[in-house]
Amino acid sequence: MTPIQIRKTRILDPEKMFRMYFTDMGSARSFVKVIKQLGTDAINPNTNRLVTPMAVEWSMYRWAMNNLDLSYEIYNKAMLDEGKFHTMEEWKDFLQKKAVMISKKSTRAMQRWLRLLGR
Repeated sequence: MTPIQIRKTRILDPEKMFRMYFTDMGSARSFVKVIKQLGTDAINPNTNRLVTPMAVEWSMYRWAMNNLDLSYEIYNKAMLDEGKFHTMEEWKDFLQKKAVMISKKSTRAMQRWLRLLGR
């Protein structure tokens, strides 16, 4: 008998969602709106159900941590359009708070995210 393998397949395009969330939506941002705009791309082909807003959020912020400079550029441009400016350190602080949520209280995962943020 062979062991069961659980494969994680990526359904969502996190960069596309991140750009959509910060550039296309203006100041009226919502993860639910992102799901609606994705349409059929937000349906899990295995379960035929929509992805959750939490899945969208986690995917976006994981991508942001892995692509720190590009995500900061996109984020800061969106904030400048609203009349706000954030430094890279403020962006890293924001992502650090998101990393706590994404790591699901796992110290090992949290340490990995902090290394990505240079902390």
